[in-house]
Amino acid sequence: MNYPFICPKCNTKETIIMPMVEYTASGHYCKKCGTEMIREISSMVAHSIDKTGTFFRKYN
Repeated sequence: MNYPFICPKCNTKETIIMPMVEYTASGHYCKKCGTEMIREISSMVAHSIDKTGTFFRKYN
């Protein structure tokens, strides 16, 4: 799975790839400034299913 993280100090974004069973939200540090990164929520919201779009009407 791909887990997007963002640094709260310098806003550096990084996608961390790891199996779902090994996922942990803590312990990921920014390579740029060393601050502990947090999970980026906005990228998860953007991938929600949009049933009003043309793709859904065309294929469902």
